[in-house]
Amino acid sequence: MSARMFMIVLRVACDRVGVEDPWKFCADHADQFAAPDEDLGFHVALTTRKFIDYVLKCEVTEKESYGETRALTKSEREEYEPVFRELFPDIEMEQVRYVEFAWYDSTEAPDYYMPCMVKRITIFAADRLMKDEVFLRLLKDIDERIGKAGKLRYRLAGIPYENRIFVEAETEELCEKAIAEVEDFLKKNGYSEPKE
Repeated sequence: MSARMFMIVLRVACDRVGVEDPWKFCADHADQFAAPDEDLGFHVALTTRKFIDYVLKCEVTEKESYGETRALTKSEREEYEPVFRELFPDIEMEQVRYVEFAWYDSTEAPDYYMPCMVKRITIFAADRLMKDEVFLRLLKDIDERIGKAGKLRYRLAGIPYENRIFVEAETEELCEKAIAEVEDFLKKNGYSEPKE
């Protein structure tokens, strides 16, 4: 018999952590996944897309209107990073999403997840770049195209090879396009290494 369940999970897309077959990955790391009869801990998401969920809450509900996904807060990233690193040593916590939803446990669960990408990029003369009007207009244009639900952020480390760009958008194609546009600008304008 089916029950309507309310769940809160921390979700990561398998392709973002190098997992091709989540069920095989689960079997290979069984000691780090919750047992099938346990509600909390790591589980393979029962969704159309391939996700690994870290289940924080799972309970029967009568409510109908659930469905939210968002980036983790800074404190959530700090709290759960050690848990995720045990399973995924190279994970970028910006790729993990807080997701809450309700579903009938005899069906597939919803695929809630806002795609995002994090990429390390080389930036020379970061101070000059942040004053470059053409670059600032490009960032504003990308921001408008990915919409209010999306985000474009960058982290300047002060070391040319340790900078990161983060994009969140409704589709992976939008994420890829935004990162490619920023990289192309940097390379064409001498802020990064040219394409080989």
